[in-house]
Amino acid sequence: MIQVESRKTFKHGFVLTEAELRRIVDNISEQFQKLGETPSITYKMTFRNGVIADTNSLDEVLSQENIGSGQIISLGIRYREAEPEDITALDDTKMLHGTSVLLQFIDVDVEEEPGYLAIRFLIRGQSRDWVFVTSTILEERVTKIKRFAPNQISSKGPSGALFRFAIPLLVMLSLVAGVFTSIRDMSKTHPGTILEESWKSGKVKDPIEAIIMAEKLRDEALIRKNSFLYFVTPLAFMVGILLVVLLIAYFFDRYYPAYNFCWGDYVEVFQRKESRRKFILVVLVVGVLVSFVGGVLANMLHRGP
Repeated sequence: MIQVESRKTFKHGFVLTEAELRRIVDNISEQFQKLGETPSITYKMTFRNGVIADTNSLDEVLSQENIGSGQIISLGIRYREAEPEDITALDDTKMLHGTSVLLQFIDVDVEEEPGYLAIRFLIRGQSRDWVFVTSTILEERVTKIKRFAPNQISSKGPSGALFRFAIPLLVMLSLVAGVFTSIRDMSKTHPGTILEESWKSGKVKDPIEAIIMAEKLRDEALIRKNSFLYFVTPLAFMVGILLVVLLIAYFFDRYYPAYNFCWGDYVEVFQRKESRRKFILVVLVVGVLVSFVGGVLANMLHRGP
C-alpha cells in the first residue's frame, strides 16, 4: 500500500497555552479514532538545564514548574498506532511505516541546536485524505498560536536576505542624510552666502563695512572648521543611531518572548513581560504625540495671527 506523507515547518514564534495544547492532542487523537485506532502518544521535553524527559501523560507535561533551569525549551509529541520501540527518539527518521504524527515546538532562542524552525510536523499514513485533513487541522491550530518572531526576518531565504540588506542600507542612508544636512547647514553659514543675503536685505550697504564683515565671517568659519564638534558631530550621529537600534533590540529581547510554553509558573512571567511591554510602548507613543502636538502649537503661537 502507498505511504502518504505531509511535512510542514514554521519559522514564526508561538504562544502555546495549556488549553491549546490539549486541543491539539484531542484533535489528532480524534483523527486516529476515525481510523478505528487508539494512538500511543509520547511526549518528549527538553529543559533549559539540558535535562530530557519522556512521558506518556499529558498531565505530567502540564504539571512541570516550567521556570528557571526547569523551563521547557522544546516539546515533541509523537502519535503512533502502537507503542514505539524507542520512546526517547522523536526523530522522524526513526518513525516506521504506518500511521504516525510527529509534532515539535522549539524555543530556537534557547535551544542549542542551530536553526530557525520553531514548529514542525510530519504526518504519515496510508490514506491520502486522512493525511491531508490531519495536516489541515494542525495548520489551523498552529495559526491560532502563531506569534511574530525576529528570526522570521533574519533567517535564511528571501526575507532574511532582504532584512540583512536593509539594515546596512538604512545605516548608510542615515549617514548620507547626516552628511548632506551638515553640508546644507555649512552652505547656509558660508561667508559669501551670509554676506550676499545681508547685502540683498539692505543690512550691509557700505563696501568697507562689507569687507570687515566678510573677514569676520571667514574667521568664524575657520574656527568652526577646526573645532572639535566639527569632527565629532558625524561620529556622534552614527553612534546615536547604533545606540537606538541596540536599545530597541534589547527592549524586544527582554519584553517580547517569541517562543512560549505557557503553563506552570511561566504563565506569570509571560503575563508580566506582556504588561510591561505594552505599558512602555503606550508611554512612548503618548510622549511622541504630546511632543508633536506641542511642537505644532508652539509654531502656531510663534507665527501669530
